Order: sequence, then C-alpha cells, then structure tokens
Amino acid sequence: MCPKAASIAFRIEGSSVVNFLGEYDENDIDDGVEFDEADNKWEQAADIMRELLSVEPCLGTEVYKTCGESGISARTVERVKKELNVRSVRKDGVWYFISAGKLC
Repeated sequence: MCPKAASIAFRIEGSSVVNFLGEYDENDIDDGVEFDEADNKWEQAADIMRELLSVEPCLGTEVYKTCGESGISARTVERVKKELNVRSVRKDGVWYFISAGKLC
C-alpha cells in the first residue's frame, strides 16, 4: 500500500477561489489548528490591491510589481482582481487598476 497522503486545509473564497492554507497533522485537529493568514497568497494580494487602490487608481504594472515582490503570481493577482471587482482602464496609453465605482 502507498503511504497516507498529508492532510490539507483550505478555504473557499467567493464562488470559485479555493485558497490552500497548508498541511496539518490530523492528530492535532482537536487542538484547534490555526493557519497563518500571512502565508495565504490570495489574502496578501487582496490586501496589497486594497491598499494601493484605496485612494486612487494605480498603475497595473505597479500592482503586479508589488505583488511579485511578495512572491505572488500574476495569475493570483488576476483572480483577486476579478473577485474584488477591480477593473482595468486604459488612459493615455497606460493601463490602470481601478476599484469598482471610482472614476479614472
């Protein structure tokens, strides 16, 4: 027989995003295993995006760069962007990210 695979924890965000929180020892489940949210790349990207867009639209390249510096992939940025209803708007030949409801 094959060895037993590691147990994992996950959380479903919105209607289609599954965030893996990490491995855990099933023997510790009764002890209330806690997972560090800082390790969750989706949450990190969402926090970065909210912060960058809190005041005004932000260059799309700046969002990707800031997230990339935290080890967050472009695909994760795109998923977060969709879930947070962030739009891309082109102005003067440059792409900006803008929160839903704000004008560029």
